[in-house]
Amino acid sequence: MNKSASLSGLEKTILALKHTTDSIREAAVYYCIALDANHTVEPLIAAFAVEGNAPMRATMARALGILKDRRAIEPLLLAVTTDRSSAVRRDAANALGELDGREEVVEPLIAVLSAPNEHKGNKMDVNVVSSIVFALRKLNDARAVEPLIEALERKDEQTRAVIALSLGSFGDRRAVEPLLNLLYDDEPLIRRAAACALGDLGDQRAVLPLINSLTDPDFETRSGAIKSLGLLGDRRAIEPLCSLLQQDRIPYRRVFIIEALDRLGATQAVRPLIALLQNSFEEEVRVASIETLGHLGDKSATPYLLNFVTDFVAGDANELRWRAAVALGQIGDTLAIDKLSKYRTDPEPVMRMAVITALRQLKTAQTAELFPEHP
Repeated sequence: MNKSASLSGLEKTILALKHTTDSIREAAVYYCIALDANHTVEPLIAAFAVEGNAPMRATMARALGILKDRRAIEPLLLAVTTDRSSAVRRDAANALGELDGREEVVEPLIAVLSAPNEHKGNKMDVNVVSSIVFALRKLNDARAVEPLIEALERKDEQTRAVIALSLGSFGDRRAVEPLLNLLYDDEPLIRRAAACALGDLGDQRAVLPLINSLTDPDFETRSGAIKSLGLLGDRRAIEPLCSLLQQDRIPYRRVFIIEALDRLGATQAVRPLIALLQNSFEEEVRVASIETLGHLGDKSATPYLLNFVTDFVAGDANELRWRAAVALGQIGDTLAIDKLSKYRTDPEPVMRMAVITALRQLKTAQTAELFPEHP
């Protein structure tokens, strides 16, 4: 009998990890993922230790992360600290974030991140830093926050930006003051990262500094400040955002401002939004304005939204028409019922559905007006 024919699938897979052909070894790695981890992790770790092909080592590192076996912690940590390939170090760090070994993993990863490589003339690969930070975030260990704050002092701009951005996702308010300081950094990339991270932290100390950042010379920093002010939900941001909405001419940033005002429930924005409906030629700005007017629920927007339903030919601006119908239903102004009813049989299916839904909402509002509940 042929010896290979008598081998089990597991045994064939383990043997294939040692094959000289790359494609066969790669297939074996994927088989290891599909088979029982109890039997495949040790052979995969052994193969990982001696594999000479860097892309294959990276594949093996990813596989060890998928298998989630604690036995892989030590070899993956070794790869993060010593492998010559940045791709392998990156994938090994990502894999460590998938394992259930917080106590064993967090401190070594922090040590790698804190190593003063730059002073030796070796900047740490930003993708490796990103992966280490991602792993620390996934492990969700508060011990990582202080070392990350300290790592903001590194010289490499991209590394500092990655770390600054990650501090927002930890949700730890120890990072607020260091990030506020970064809003005044000389490097635009750092200011952008800090502006975005502060929105995730949800600390009101950031509101006034972020309002100041609305005039930052770097337009991406301004965009980050706009988004973060919307997330922070502080109404002090409404007036400066409304002013900026009327000054800014870049469509995508106008959309960011509108979305922030929507989050803030800014009824002060109704008039500027109506003006945008009438004067803006960018469809994405009009779409955002219509949606926000619906959410704000101010009835003064009703005639302008009805104009979109009635004045545009079906197919010409169909998305604007059905979004306007949706917004009218949300506003609940019963004066829109008669005009909107004419479009129950609109040739566009999405428009018909939007109109029918809006009319249902408006009829409910009408009933509430006719028969108000008494306390």
